[in-house]
Amino acid sequence: MNYTEDPVAAAANLSRSFGVKIDPPVDGLADGSSPIVYPTGKTIKILTGGDAKVTVTTALDNVVRLFRDFTEFAQQVRELADKKLRVALELYAAHFSEVSMNSRFLTLVMCLEALATGTKRPKPVLDLLKKWEDDAEEMKTALAGDDEARSSLESVLRELVFRRENSIRGQIRSVVQKTLADAGDQDAEKAARTALLVYDQRSTLVHEGSLDKQALSEAFANASNIVQRVLRARFKAAVLLNVAAQPPR
Repeated sequence: MNYTEDPVAAAANLSRSFGVKIDPPVDGLADGSSPIVYPTGKTIKILTGGDAKVTVTTALDNVVRLFRDFTEFAQQVRELADKKLRVALELYAAHFSEVSMNSRFLTLVMCLEALATGTKRPKPVLDLLKKWEDDAEEMKTALAGDDEARSSLESVLRELVFRRENSIRGQIRSVVQKTLADAGDQDAEKAARTALLVYDQRSTLVHEGSLDKQALSEAFANASNIVQRVLRARFKAAVLLNVAAQPPR
């Protein structure tokens, strides 16, 4: 029960609010869903209401615009000649539906891994790797008949071939730095260093099985920011390239 200070003014306010004439005085307002006790001679108005329903609508023009933008975006993705970018976009879309923060974070890092491109190491390093490969090939002959040792050596040989290119860690740094620099971002180098930190945290999570909650939260935020910026820049460049390649109409 709520008693009014001015019963005449309360009646006038209720009349304006509900659009009906309510004669004064109104000494108090009560909730119709609860029992009430009030003095005889007081004029009490009982407020009641049914279940409320709220409907939120979107203007038709906005729906049409969003649908058009989505259709154009989907068409542009299908026409992408950059297959690595297409895979990265698919991974980015998939990270939203992952159920845990760990899997969402790892999927974001996979976006960068999908974009990474191998680059050859400097010539002195390649020359050293070639020497090791030649030595390993000679050793294979000496190990004839020792299947276990020969198999192990062949595994090392495959690893040497793989090492001709920069590590995936270095490739991720390169793709972030170059993509953002080409897009005109002034902090491309800083973002590339952050990407290395993100990849190191990814390695910790994969190899040790966990990151503490704060570290994971920060890693996810950094990964999300970098991936969004890189994908946006790469997609914009790819679309512009695709448009430029179209024959004039």
